[in-house]
Amino acid sequence: MSHLMVDFSQEREVLQGLKFLPVPATPEIQVSDSQVCDNTVTVVWTLPEPDSKIDHYILEHRRTNHEGPPRIREDYPWMVVEGIRELEHTLTGLRFDTRYITFRVKACNKAVAGEFSEPITLETHAFTFKLDAASCHQNLKVEDLSVEWDSCGGKIQDIRKEKTRTSSPMHSPARSALMSPKRAPSARPGRDRFTAESYTVLADTVIDAGQQYWEVRFDKESKAFAVGVALRSLGRFDQLGKSGASWCIHLNNWLQQSLTAKHNNKARALDCAIPDRIGVYVHYDEGTARNTLRETRSEKHAPRNTLRETRSENHAQRITLRETRSEKHAQRNTLRESRSEKHAQRNTLRETRSEKHAQRIAVEKFHTKCILSFYNSKTKQLMHTFKTKFQQPVIPAFMVWNGSFSVVTGLQVPSAVQSGQRKNSGTSSSNASLT
Repeated sequence: MSHLMVDFSQEREVLQGLKFLPVPATPEIQVSDSQVCDNTVTVVWTLPEPDSKIDHYILEHRRTNHEGPPRIREDYPWMVVEGIRELEHTLTGLRFDTRYITFRVKACNKAVAGEFSEPITLETHAFTFKLDAASCHQNLKVEDLSVEWDSCGGKIQDIRKEKTRTSSPMHSPARSALMSPKRAPSARPGRDRFTAESYTVLADTVIDAGQQYWEVRFDKESKAFAVGVALRSLGRFDQLGKSGASWCIHLNNWLQQSLTAKHNNKARALDCAIPDRIGVYVHYDEGTARNTLRETRSEKHAPRNTLRETRSENHAQRITLRETRSEKHAQRNTLRESRSEKHAQRNTLRETRSEKHAQRIAVEKFHTKCILSFYNSKTKQLMHTFKTKFQQPVIPAFMVWNGSFSVVTGLQVPSAVQSGQRKNSGTSSSNASLT
């Protein structure tokens, strides 16, 4: 009987010579070494021990409004960055429209990927807002953060609305066009915040503290364009820079091109090239408590109340003595007691008013100091600075006539702007320089 034998010795040697790659260790993100600056995030991580077998890393990041570990359900998906060869990675050109960004990283060799690191969350402070389309001028078309001036925007809607009404001459579009702006019916409810030649649109978020920054791109061929800030009290007929409630940079292409800084109907021509994009920087200082004189007066008023109370007690004792001396004056004493009680009530009322007055003084503040600067977004060249005081929070404000613009939000204050503010703190322009 014959036997068949197979020799696997060579295959055995090959299999024994194979070396399988182990699963890479889990990296650890170093929060202290990671940085967030100028809308750029640099994430740094380390390994428990060096591993020459690692081929690359995979970094994932996700926007969130919640601090701490990721939740099961988040509003934003993970974004993946592959093929990272170093122990750090920098994300540039980010727009921070959430409060935080969460990061995690894992190592990979040519065979397998390791586990993700513990996620870390970095704060991404930036100023974000939307344009208030519900209250802008009727001739402005607002789409997200873009605005375009439409010469027929309001009139066409008026004509369409009038077609559904009677054909009486009293309601004709031609007659409506001649009506006073104060009486002109609004084609879109709630959009009569600005009218006439105030082609204005405001942001939906106020600035009441801190340093904020945003940028705006605009069509250089616009007949007129302005960007700045305004108070809530800005009138519906007020154009930006022509009242005490607004500060702006104004581009005029009517007859000749000019760039001016405007406030309270005063203007200053700017000797600089017209940029493609303007950066707006606001430093809103919260100020300090005021009315020290009133507080002093209130403190002086308190001892007076105490003196009156003492006199009232002495008066009551005299009345008691008179009662014991003469029964004939009993009725008069009773009347005096009644007056004394009323006098004590008045003192109590005065004390209550004094306390309320002190509380009001504690809440009141000085008009806040503010710096409003405009920059060439590309070169970070300072164009103009307003140094002023605000009576109330301000709102980003924009105006355009026969043109268009778009706003960029979610930006951090550039480091070049911050350093420039420190250098120009004593030499910048102010409201007094406007003529």
